Amino acid sequence: MSWDKGLTEEQKHAASITGRHVRLLAGPGTGKTTCITSRVVYLISEKNVKPENIIVLTFTRAAASELRERIANELETLPATIKVQTLHSYALTTLLQSRNSNRLPLPIRIADDYEQEKIIYPEIGRLLSIKEVKEVKMFFSNMESNWQKLDGNNIPSAKYSKFLGAWQKTRQTYGYTLRSELLYQLNQAFTDGAIIPEAFSHVIVDE
Repeated sequence: MSWDKGLTEEQKHAASITGRHVRLLAGPGTGKTTCITSRVVYLISEKNVKPENIIVLTFTRAAASELRERIANELETLPATIKVQTLHSYALTTLLQSRNSNRLPLPIRIADDYEQEKIIYPEIGRLLSIKEVKEVKMFFSNMESNWQKLDGNNIPSAKYSKFLGAWQKTRQTYGYTLRSELLYQLNQAFTDGAIIPEAFSHVIVDE
């Protein structure tokens, strides 16, 4: 098992560099996925890092699947204890494991696109006397933007405040969680101490 097989000198450096925080900036098609795969293999084979101490996070299921396949090919099998997940999958599984967090309707259930379009948006429109669905979607877009900035308490107007009230009412009625809020809710659970983060020695994020 050779972690640096086929790598350029720059890729070897990126895959084996040491330091508390390392950031790799590269354009499309330059081998970032290859470097991440080699990094995992390097840590396990050269630095004797236990697989359970490594987590690899990415944004899409396709990217996570590709990374799992590549790591498994290089190691001849994917260790059961190594985590390769999307950020949203990690957030959901971590929230599900918590018995102390009451921030989300329980049991946690993620609303799909159909439910949002056909049930949630129309219901909130009815509660707010809004006829145009695009106006309801604009409120959701503003809320999701706040979540991305980890600022869920930003309430810019009385109208937006009414939207939040209607949204919470539909939450209680239908018992759903939005996929877009998972990372924000996880961060809040960490901040509140409701969940203690797992102790990974190596966290690799594929942005």
